[in-house]
Amino acid sequence: MGIINVLDFQVANLIAAGEVVERPASAVKELLENALDAGATEITVEIKRGGTAFIRVSDNGCGMAREDMPIAIRRHATSKIATERDLDGITTLGFRGEALAAISSVSTMRIMSRRREDAVGTVLTAEGGLVTDLSDAGCKVGTTVIVEELFANVPARRKFLKKDSSEAMAVASIVEKLALSRPDIAFKFISDGAVKLQTRGDGKVGGAIYAVMGREFASKLIEVNSLTDGIEVRGYIGTPINVRANRNFQNFFLNNRYIKSKTATAALEQAFDSYMETEKFPCCVLHIYIHPSFVDVNVHPTKMEVKFSNERLVFDAVYCAVRNALEEATERPEIKFEPHHMTPDQRSIYNAFVPVYDRISDAEGKTLTQKQLFDDTPEPVSQAEGVVQEPPEYLPPSPLPTAGSEIPSSIPPVPPPPTDEDAPPARGGLTLSLDDLADAVAPEALPTPVAPPVPTDAPTAPVASSPTAEATYNPLFADLQFEDVPVTVGERTPDERTPSAPAEPISDAQEVTPPAEIASAKPSDPASDQTSPPLAEVFGSMGEPGSFLFSLSAGAERKSDAEEKPYRILGTAFHAYVFVESEDAVLMIDKHAAHERILFEDMKQIMQEQAGTLQLLMLPLEIPVGKEEIAAAEEYRAEIAAAGFAFEISENTSTLYCTQIPSLLTTDRAADLLVAMIGALANGTGSADVTRKSYFEEALYQASCKAAVKAGRIDKDEDIAWVVARLFENPDILYCPHGRPVALVLKKSRIEHYFKRT
Repeated sequence: MGIINVLDFQVANLIAAGEVVERPASAVKELLENALDAGATEITVEIKRGGTAFIRVSDNGCGMAREDMPIAIRRHATSKIATERDLDGITTLGFRGEALAAISSVSTMRIMSRRREDAVGTVLTAEGGLVTDLSDAGCKVGTTVIVEELFANVPARRKFLKKDSSEAMAVASIVEKLALSRPDIAFKFISDGAVKLQTRGDGKVGGAIYAVMGREFASKLIEVNSLTDGIEVRGYIGTPINVRANRNFQNFFLNNRYIKSKTATAALEQAFDSYMETEKFPCCVLHIYIHPSFVDVNVHPTKMEVKFSNERLVFDAVYCAVRNALEEATERPEIKFEPHHMTPDQRSIYNAFVPVYDRISDAEGKTLTQKQLFDDTPEPVSQAEGVVQEPPEYLPPSPLPTAGSEIPSSIPPVPPPPTDEDAPPARGGLTLSLDDLADAVAPEALPTPVAPPVPTDAPTAPVASSPTAEATYNPLFADLQFEDVPVTVGERTPDERTPSAPAEPISDAQEVTPPAEIASAKPSDPASDQTSPPLAEVFGSMGEPGSFLFSLSAGAERKSDAEEKPYRILGTAFHAYVFVESEDAVLMIDKHAAHERILFEDMKQIMQEQAGTLQLLMLPLEIPVGKEEIAAAEEYRAEIAAAGFAFEISENTSTLYCTQIPSLLTTDRAADLLVAMIGALANGTGSADVTRKSYFEEALYQASCKAAVKAGRIDKDEDIAWVVARLFENPDILYCPHGRPVALVLKKSRIEHYFKRT
């Protein structure tokens, strides 16, 4: 007995208008959905000339009975629903009963099908929507649909088709989406005789992603598995460095159906806040499973847009799943060398004739090869026994020699004092020349100075004396401090440079004493104050670019050198990157990005501690809102109140009167946040709590970036050590608030492989 029903007029009118077959990809999509609904485990798609000349979709599903095949190509003929109540819980991909009728009306179609219990199969031939032949045939279990000369009887529609290659890519995209939606089914796609895609059908989402998107994309994924309020979210998301400039790599599947959802997209992108660069979009392959009665798929002809009964629950489920996966991912990106395709012999021959420039011996600007350059180079010093070759002396770049450096025995005479015209400009009452700096380098190596006569009534120059107090480091004045050199400078003129009493040797216990003018102008260290700075300053002017909200090493405990650490700092490169050896890997740390993330987490912690403080307004804020926003504000009043806002609404004037705001915000920023919050709730693209957190975190981005140490600046060793220690104490710090990686990992095994030690 047949199972296909012809729907009556009343039920047919309740179904949204079906999609018109406008290109080969549309026909392939409908045929694939029928194959999936038939319970197939293996599906093969083959096209020629982009699908305009030939389309064949074969599956091993349940097949069709002989009496059902002529009815299958009639409009509104389907086996998936029978009554009006069936529309409330649709679990199949197709249900309208229009696909075969639409395709057969614009092409020549053949359908070959056999059920498992039938001895023979059936072949149906149709042209222009009319059955021309129905006969028995020997065929395998399942159904095969062949579509030839698509749009042959509709030339006006065929002329709007694109090139065959473009149509083939559109068909491939449809097959890829369905392959990702059902990793338990083996797909095979053939275009013009070449296999373009083949999946194993083992039920693993990662395997389907590998087959569809490639190895490079599959290697930069984070697994997601969460259950929130009865909504299950499973799949993979891209790492913060695996992002794109558009949303083409965002794949959402609802109950194994590929969809486009603004709610899911907003939840994904808001979860990536502070983990991703601006103007970039994350990648994902996420499967959302929800009870069919809570979603309506009969709202759009393409069935790609759906309507949820509760948008907020879906948003929260996707947001929590993605955010938790990002926070639990503790692997840092690894440095990988590009593979070398040349053999060692080929590389040696190639390098022998690579043109290089010899800037030492080539005065005429000639270009020599490496072979010519090495042939003209004198032989190195013999390495025979008894011959000791001294290594070349390395002189590190330094603006000034240290106190213990060697000074030539013969010192040139001191030049005469400069005149007032030649004197260097004074800075805050302090005048330093090159000779003054030389005096501060090694006083014991200079001639014995003689103090000039000083009038008895002359005022004493101010001297900063605190030899036993520990100097507090401030990066703002790092360039004006001298290490290991006691400097006592008062206001003097160049002609007072008469030698004074011999300087005492510098002891190890002495500390650097900065000039009095600098000490007096030095701002207070915020880290010395135990109270946290008010966040109103952070959300207000954000501070000046040179101001530091947090000191680097202030408050850090001094650890003894003998204490064992799980890492060893090797050094810095370009005054920007810190190399650290840890276990079986070497970490290359971006000091600015690392310090920026550390400050961001510290300020966010302070923000969370003060988030419960509220502020009552003497004069309420008047915010004009629309009708949809009024409805959303009334519906989610409790959720908005939990975020720290209290308000009243006047429907006559469409005005919202806000009487209470969080104390961390100014009135202007509070109004902007409330409007953004209500708008997200009205559109179903966010919740009040998530919107508030995102708004606050965005305000901290700029503050943490300005306060962090800058790349290219020379920092003290203890400050670098403090950043590294904080980074190892918090292994979850992987990316800066702008999405850049904090550290890269170079594994020992890869180094050994590169140097062929394995």
